[in-house]
Amino acid sequence: MSQPPMAHQQPQGQQPMQSRYPQQQPGQVAPQFAQPGAPMSSQPMPGQQPQPRRKKAGINPESVPSPVAVMAEDEARHQATQYITLQQDVPPLSCTNCVIVDEGNASPNVVRPTMGAVPITKELLKLSKIPMCLVISPLAEPNTPAQPVPVVDHGPDGPIRCRRCKAYMSCAAQFTDGGRRWTCPFCQTPNDVSDSYFCNLDHTGQRHDIRERPELLRGTVDFVAPATYCARPPQVPANLFLIDVSYNGVQNGSVVAACSAIRKTMATHEAKYGTSRPLKLGVISFDSAIHFYNLSSKMTQPQMMVVSEVDDVFSPLQTGLLVNAAESKDVINHLLDHLPSMFRQTRTVDTAFGAAVRAAIMALRETGGRVFSFLSSMPNSGPGTLKKREDVALLGTDKENKLFQPAINFYQLAAKDCVRFGISFEMFMMSNGYMDFASMAPLTDKTGGSIYRYPFFRPAQQDELASFVSSVVLRTFGVEAMLRVRTSAGLRATDFHGAMNMDTAQDVELAGVDSHKSIAVCIQHDDKLKEHSLAYFQVALLYTNQLGERRIRVHTLTLSTAAQLSDTFRRADIDALCTYLPKMAVSMSKKTPLSQIRSKITDMSVGILGAYRKHCTNPRTEASQLILPESLKLLPVYANCILKTTGIRAGADVASDERLAAMSMLQTGSPVDVMPYLYPRLVDMSIAAPRKLETLRPSSRYISEDKVFLLENGQTLFLWVGRLVSSQLLKEVFDGDSFQTFNTDMTALPSLGGESSSRFREVVQYVRSTRRFPMPLKVVKQKDPNELHFNRLLVEDKSNFGMSYVDYLCYLHREVQALNAKS
Repeated sequence: MSQPPMAHQQPQGQQPMQSRYPQQQPGQVAPQFAQPGAPMSSQPMPGQQPQPRRKKAGINPESVPSPVAVMAEDEARHQATQYITLQQDVPPLSCTNCVIVDEGNASPNVVRPTMGAVPITKELLKLSKIPMCLVISPLAEPNTPAQPVPVVDHGPDGPIRCRRCKAYMSCAAQFTDGGRRWTCPFCQTPNDVSDSYFCNLDHTGQRHDIRERPELLRGTVDFVAPATYCARPPQVPANLFLIDVSYNGVQNGSVVAACSAIRKTMATHEAKYGTSRPLKLGVISFDSAIHFYNLSSKMTQPQMMVVSEVDDVFSPLQTGLLVNAAESKDVINHLLDHLPSMFRQTRTVDTAFGAAVRAAIMALRETGGRVFSFLSSMPNSGPGTLKKREDVALLGTDKENKLFQPAINFYQLAAKDCVRFGISFEMFMMSNGYMDFASMAPLTDKTGGSIYRYPFFRPAQQDELASFVSSVVLRTFGVEAMLRVRTSAGLRATDFHGAMNMDTAQDVELAGVDSHKSIAVCIQHDDKLKEHSLAYFQVALLYTNQLGERRIRVHTLTLSTAAQLSDTFRRADIDALCTYLPKMAVSMSKKTPLSQIRSKITDMSVGILGAYRKHCTNPRTEASQLILPESLKLLPVYANCILKTTGIRAGADVASDERLAAMSMLQTGSPVDVMPYLYPRLVDMSIAAPRKLETLRPSSRYISEDKVFLLENGQTLFLWVGRLVSSQLLKEVFDGDSFQTFNTDMTALPSLGGESSSRFREVVQYVRSTRRFPMPLKVVKQKDPNELHFNRLLVEDKSNFGMSYVDYLCYLHREVQALNAKS
């Protein structure tokens, strides 16, 4: 293994700018790096324990850039200050807990660009090798509760818009001629100001009423949509629960979990909103037949109606299927109390899921809404029947992507109807075996939904699933959504990645979208931008909210432009880039072998680092020295982590269903969820305390056999127990007598009293509170077979399906050297 000297420097000829990373003097080796042969520093990284020297000669892993250190520094930098969106500074990392104040520019939580300084020409962008993209979470919750998204009503004529490009009035608009005209920032077209909107300008050129006009002050606003923006009268969208009550669904406990989820959703909604926000829901269960439930508040108990003709399913209920949860609370609770027992003795193994999907579309076609489906086995009855087709010989080969293609077009056609009627699917899969996710995936891929996989689901996980489903139901969401991205003249949106439908080149159809979902949009040049100008982007989402109101959520982003490549690199955003790359990979996966996708990600990383090395550093620097851009110094570790994700990694040990469920998360996730998924958090529980976590780098170098470690990636939470942990701690925390005998089959730590038990439980609870998913707890013992799943999250280590961080960094360095040597 070659050992390149590594340094970290500012671009040549540029002054250091304030950023989230520590600066250094020109010509000085950054403190995070060590040159080969230099003595290893005895100082640990921030938040890390001192480590013993490695016996094997080579690069010290502690000398390479550390995400843990960067995150700690970024947190400290923004802890006591507010981030003002208009200040055009490098935004805080997506994981940083800070106050973001919208003062005329969209928050990075909503629109996060891969570069904060847009190259003025396509040639300059091409030289950088950085993809120019926007990662958009259109309904992301405001970071500051005291600054909710303002609602603007411009009357029956609707929002003020540019007469040429149809962009919405925004804080980027410039008023002229004493306030009688305004210039569109996107197409530079002058527009007349109507009498009803007119206001005089002050000596600075601002309107006197600017403080009363949120659209002129804030980067994100909600416009009230007039009737002309509605294809049909908007209604309160419903939440329909589709429950598999076949033998497998009953036995694994998912029926009870679904009922618990509905009950928890109703209770949480009532406690949070009371009657101010309606919760409209319905229930359909299915096995070999479809069961509809009349939940009308006029009834004393629910009425079940069965449709056994699954090949020609119809809805026998005109009213009572979708009801106001508050008004029908008693009837719904009666159903939830009795539904599990109604099918407890069933021996029906058939599941007519396709017919149930058709029934759900019929039920929601008038209102739109979301379907939460619970499925415990492959559909094997009626329309949409699937057959086992996974060929294990294809796993891990270049032909594996054949398994990602639907076997039948039934669910694709159903997805088209869902988009037409504003219906999205969230699918919870609880099977122990193959279910052919690929054939059913269009229901989520095309409608803005997700697939959640619970393999080997068992009754002990019922509360865990119920909590998660409830959290998904209660997210801020919209239906019948249409999204469009507008850009400055000279730029245009091209490729789109995410769970969505596109029948035109510009309009993104989202049957459903919630606060956790995001898409990535690539931007290209059509013409040269003016030097020293600003680049403008506007994301407009037309949607129906939870109250049944038609709204237009508008996000306006203003970025600086760059005539020098060094400026673009200085303002690059690692979180946006590393959220875009997996989305791009998922989009390619159905037609391109995963091996080529992995190579493309590595080639893009080499290209970016090579471009920086060639164009932004001192040409007299030794070719053997690896120099990383300040803003993207974590690209090697994150790129390696992307290659190790379940959805993309090499290996024949990943079943197609498992891979597709992981792809669904990468496809829809925002930076807040994707970044911890790529780079998990490791915590030494011996010194951990709530709000005082000493985070370690996810590597076996930090694991000690006499301790307990917490490891989580935002999706799953592990507690690893070393074989030399004291029997006293095992008793105090896990109620175990010895390492060999204590039971790891638990979904929650027992409440045993005492300091250790309380502290462990509080730390787990706190860690869960910092993530947006209620992560299931998995306790694993050292050398236990399940330790394999824990080890896979130690992403800095070498594994059967990927290099170690250090090895991959050295590999990138050799490739950069070879690339620049050719040129």
